Amino acid sequence: MRMGTKLGSRFGQVLRTVGVLGLIAAALPAQAATEVRVAWLVGPNTPLSVTLVEEKLFEKYAKEAGYDVTVEWHKGMSGPPVSQALAADRLDFEMGTSAMPLSSRLQAGIAAIPIGIAATHISNAVLVRPKGKTDVTSIAKLEGKTVGTFIGTAAHYVLAAGVMLETGKSLDEAGIKLINVKPAECVKMPEIIDACATWPPFRYFGPQTGLSSLLFDADGRYGEGHENAGGRSADVAKSWAAPSGFIADSLHLSVREAFMDEHPDLVVAMLLAVWEAVDRISTDRERSIELAGPHWGLPREVAEKVMDTAGEPAGVRNAPIMLESDALAIIKASEFMEHAKIVDKAITWEELITILRKGAAMQKLAWEKRGGKPSVDELLAGFKGESATFGTIELQGGAPIWMIDDVADWGRRMYKPGPF
Repeated sequence: MRMGTKLGSRFGQVLRTVGVLGLIAAALPAQAATEVRVAWLVGPNTPLSVTLVEEKLFEKYAKEAGYDVTVEWHKGMSGPPVSQALAADRLDFEMGTSAMPLSSRLQAGIAAIPIGIAATHISNAVLVRPKGKTDVTSIAKLEGKTVGTFIGTAAHYVLAAGVMLETGKSLDEAGIKLINVKPAECVKMPEIIDACATWPPFRYFGPQTGLSSLLFDADGRYGEGHENAGGRSADVAKSWAAPSGFIADSLHLSVREAFMDEHPDLVVAMLLAVWEAVDRISTDRERSIELAGPHWGLPREVAEKVMDTAGEPAGVRNAPIMLESDALAIIKASEFMEHAKIVDKAITWEELITILRKGAAMQKLAWEKRGGKPSVDELLAGFKGESATFGTIELQGGAPIWMIDDVADWGRRMYKPGPF
């Protein structure tokens, strides 16, 4: 009888335990199985992108939000194919579009919302032949020369900005002829060109091989090809991008609007994942180079310089959210495209703000989940840090996007007319 009572008691305990576990299981949110498609660029933000992929940071934050995500990573997508994929519902996120193509995408009505920054301080540059092999030893001496570049890119913009700010002339007024030359060939300085306007990592290839030298870069810094090597242009102070440089540009994180509307918590998860990746790449340089190396395929010396270029791996900017300065850079890139007759009309502040505010609440929530750091005061002050390759890097800041209705003339208060 006692044995039966004991067995009955144990059986009852098991039933009660099973019942409680069932209630707990019922109370827990089910893990929603979701496939997410993300494009990333091989470039200055590769350490961030590969950290996301290899460390499964997005999956981690998605799980915390109640999702069991399968991520389809699309490596190396950029330019028109990314915009086409977003428009055709073949991508959900992309991280690698700079301000000029981004502004064109927004004006085309493609419903993809910029919600963050994947890399800042994209320091494009102008190269010339090594000293003794060219008479181009200053920006003014580019007058009447032929420059190889990809027309309609930020490299084109850097060239035009440097010439305008130092000489007061447009490229046409200076008699500078542009021809399209692939970056890998451009840095070798073929005979058909006198200079090459390009971007990282290509800007480092030519000097490393001795085939070309840095004349100047987007920061306004003069390289070994300049007669004032090691100096910096005083005319940076005239630029809308001061103190950053002649111009400022970034690679952006964007999300397809329909996906954002359906899964706002996954947008927050992606922002948190990117933010953690920024933390990791800025504090563990060796790990970042180890992860990015196979994708870059660069010599160690060049990889080190690329790590020093973008503000995030260099440890300068630690806030991958949209600030006033980021909006200003998009406006200015679009204005340059109008100036260069690449588009008929630049995007307006009203058009841009209407788009950006759609992602504001999710960015604020991600910031709050990280303890509200950096503080608003720190974001307003901008970012400053040291880089072995660049020395001091200063980046504009501003109020975050979620303060758009609290700050009078958000973004526009930093504006000055014209693309330069």
